[in-house]
Amino acid sequence: SARSDDAHAALVQLLSELRADQEDLVDVREQQLSLRDSYDDLLRWLAEPGRLPGDSVQAALDEVAFLNRTVYPRRGTWRALTSSDQLTWVTDRGLVTRLANFYESTNARLEYGGRDYDFNVNEVTRGTAARAWDSYRRRSSVAGSDHLPELREQLRYLRLSWNEYYVDLLEDYGGELEALIRDLEAYLAGGTA
Repeated sequence: SARSDDAHAALVQLLSELRADQEDLVDVREQQLSLRDSYDDLLRWLAEPGRLPGDSVQAALDEVAFLNRTVYPRRGTWRALTSSDQLTWVTDRGLVTRLANFYESTNARLEYGGRDYDFNVNEVTRGTAARAWDSYRRRSSVAGSDHLPELREQLRYLRLSWNEYYVDLLEDYGGELEALIRDLEAYLAGGTA
């Protein structure tokens, strides 16, 4: 039927979006792993504030502030599927349940984690880092030496509580995403809805 064909086409589009999310996930995970080095370098340098390598500190702070990518999965096709009732034409009810759980729970957890991570990075880089570090002169600010220990602790917090957590979250998400892609591919290969 036409409705079944429409549902099949929507699921093909959904699969395409999931694969694009998978590519984004790989890129962001690699970048987060690279950011670990910047965090670790900053923590090491800030442990000896009298010997800060200005250009290197600035480059690492810039990476933390501007290259902290997070994943925000695509939801357009999912929203279209749910708003148009096309999911009722999918014959595998277990697949529908897995899709719903993925989009309403798994994606939400990743989005919330990314949003909170972004917020915390902005708080540290626009707040304490701006008070502690003179980015133009590439050295601690006049009053910065008072804020350098605080900056180091906040960067340590970002590294351990957010970067580490987010990489683990990406790992978990990637496993669930891969399993869902396989399930959807198998369903579509069966030639139904």
